[in-house]
Amino acid sequence: MNRLKYFLFHSDSRWVVLLIAIALFFLMLFYVDYSREADIGTRKVIGKIVYKNNTVQRKFADEVVWSNLRSNSPLTNMDLIRSENLSDAIIYLNGDTKIKIDENSMFFLDLSGDQLKLEFSGGSIQIEQGSESLSGKMTIKSGDAVINVGDADLKIVSNEGQGNKGALNLYVQKGQASLNVDGQSQSIGKNQKAAIDGKEVAVKDVEVRLVSPAAQELVTTAQNEKMKFNFNTAAGYTDSRLEIARDRNFNRIVRTLSSSEARVGVALSPGTWYWRVKARDQKTGQIVTSELRRFRMVENKPVQTYSPDPNQPIRFVDNKPTVGFAWAPSPLANSYTLELAKDSSFKSGVRRFQTQSSSYSVSDLPPGDWYWRVRSKSEIAGVAEQVSPVKRVRIEKRDAYDAPVVERPVKQLTVDPAAFEKGVLFVWQSMAEINRFTFQVSKDPSFSKTQYQTVTEANFVQLRQQLAEGSWYWRVQGQAASGKTSRWSEAASFIVQDKSKTAKEKESEDDGSGQLVLLVPQGVVDMSGQNRLIFRWRPDARSKAWRISLFQVKDGRTRLVHRSQTTKPVYVLTDLSVLDVGPFIWQIDSLGQASAPQSARQGFRVTLKEAGSIRPDDIEFLSPEKMYR
Repeated sequence: MNRLKYFLFHSDSRWVVLLIAIALFFLMLFYVDYSREADIGTRKVIGKIVYKNNTVQRKFADEVVWSNLRSNSPLTNMDLIRSENLSDAIIYLNGDTKIKIDENSMFFLDLSGDQLKLEFSGGSIQIEQGSESLSGKMTIKSGDAVINVGDADLKIVSNEGQGNKGALNLYVQKGQASLNVDGQSQSIGKNQKAAIDGKEVAVKDVEVRLVSPAAQELVTTAQNEKMKFNFNTAAGYTDSRLEIARDRNFNRIVRTLSSSEARVGVALSPGTWYWRVKARDQKTGQIVTSELRRFRMVENKPVQTYSPDPNQPIRFVDNKPTVGFAWAPSPLANSYTLELAKDSSFKSGVRRFQTQSSSYSVSDLPPGDWYWRVRSKSEIAGVAEQVSPVKRVRIEKRDAYDAPVVERPVKQLTVDPAAFEKGVLFVWQSMAEINRFTFQVSKDPSFSKTQYQTVTEANFVQLRQQLAEGSWYWRVQGQAASGKTSRWSEAASFIVQDKSKTAKEKESEDDGSGQLVLLVPQGVVDMSGQNRLIFRWRPDARSKAWRISLFQVKDGRTRLVHRSQTTKPVYVLTDLSVLDVGPFIWQIDSLGQASAPQSARQGFRVTLKEAGSIRPDDIEFLSPEKMYR
């Protein structure tokens, strides 16, 4: 202790300790700031995320940490927004202006007064305006270029197949926008494209015009519904060819359709898709390629409800239970309505609860049968409300508490004695009002004598007390806050037994022959994932010590690979480097006998089943959670 005080307060090391403490303190502050969910506080809200796929983040102007956005997340003035790879989102600004974000995009929002300024840093975004939009009051800045959006619907793409990383393409699909570069202003109208490369600007009509699906469009479909593609070409362009791919670079083209018609229907599965159209210039014979568009198909279907279980009544004695309703979230929904009624047609005793979460708890339901369903609603235009199938929940009032239901271990489950060192888990279930349990273990199924007892508030016990080999029984009794107790649970049995013992060993332990008998290992021994090999034998009557020898059989020859002595009829081999796949022989020689020492030999074969039988189908991917093909 004195040395520690000297080290901390009297030596030069105290400065090292002080610096480490300061570093840990600031590291803790950084972790708290990084892991906390961003709070908008008094910031001005200018819109919100109505749909998000994968990772889209926001950084406040006065902070340095990025925070993940979710559906329904509000956006505030001076936010910096970015999307990561294979991610996209739809933003609704106050009013009805939509910003559709493509993957790997970044922009800054600044709504000062009644004018919206957007600073575009890269990627691709689609601007769509409605009747209540900030028409004529929205500007987009990217490098030296300033775009006055006006009343236009437009798409901005950075570095679209051009070598210059500062290159920018502007597509106007509706209305008119103006572009100012280096003091020179140009007007870009419907179906025109402006290619900006530094201070050079080239404006031209689009030869191959994509109509629908729109850029970054979220398409909701029913099962087996065909996706409709609509496009047209300028005069003098023929031999149109529609290409649909899974990747932006069109390395994985799924469908190629040559069509003289401007409308094509194609059956596609849900997911992210890319499309473009190629056409031939009749005058020059050159192939012209349209802009690239990305869209995402999502099947709009009712949510799947999974709790409470309709086959498991919810019981109570004194206090009405809190019933938790849960369902799988919908990627399209912004809000849910939980509906409860006394009849399946939802005409009697209807109760409704609004939530943005995929779960809701109700704590005052009277006894009886209740029917419930979930309405999922999206704020995305054109996405219809969905209603889940109706399910029933039964609430029963009882006069006494039900006995807890034991879950494990049950049905003569075998437990290895070594497992008690880390703790053997005993688990049960009970009524919600029960908040205290008495847990008992006994050798007697009638529990006339209890070897172990404890009281807990959890629905499990991790038993670390060593129990002797043999059959055991356990049970649980519950107690509510009122002091009322339940009946005891049924007595569940389990067996404590060394799992390394074989049937041969158990049969020969007490045969009284006095002969040396080798027990294990024998036959085929799988060493996959093992860190030891146990040798057991029934000792002869007079010996107190034995020599164990291990021989490897290879190419018809026997080679000694390990030898040791022991005073117990068991030996644990931990040096597994002496083992290999194939046949072995082990031999036990009794020591210390004046005459007629006993000796016995037995063979076994080592295998590695896991290494030898693994197939590609046996491999399970655990991370990442989503795989994109």
